[in-house]
Amino acid sequence: MISDCRQVEDNLIDFVEGKAPESLRSAVNGHLKKCPECVRLVERFAEVWEAIPEGERFSPSASLWPDLLDRIRTLDEPSLSGERLMTRLMNSLQITAAALLLLLSVVFGFHLGNVPEQYSLREASGEHGPEIIEKLFVIEYFQDFQDFPPGTLSDVYTSYEIQYPDEES
Repeated sequence: MISDCRQVEDNLIDFVEGKAPESLRSAVNGHLKKCPECVRLVERFAEVWEAIPEGERFSPSASLWPDLLDRIRTLDEPSLSGERLMTRLMNSLQITAAALLLLLSVVFGFHLGNVPEQYSLREASGEHGPEIIEKLFVIEYFQDFQDFPPGTLSDVYTSYEIQYPDEES
């Protein structure tokens, strides 16, 4: 049905002017008996087409479509102007940065989940497991933050204890 509608659209001018071959006319007439949308299209187009004086109607030259297609192909061909080159470079850098960030996240996550060999996973999965894992985390990642000279700004930040409202001082 869609191909029949397409055939009506493609041959609309010839059909309305009566210049279509007989086989096409019979096929379009058969389709118009079944498709009210195409009937409306033909009627509306016929009204507009008949309102245009014969002298103002034109037929495109034979070179219109080939020239138009050549111009479209020329515009579609990628040119390596500075702006387009910079846009492509930025797009590829964004993709590369996203891939690198994903890779670093995976590596860092693996490193965070890696338990040192001196502590067994059996100990970490027991009753005191969360405490052991917290100690491992502190030993592994915060060891460098424990040796600041007393009274320095870094010492104040790392040794500051937060007082929560529901805790008694």
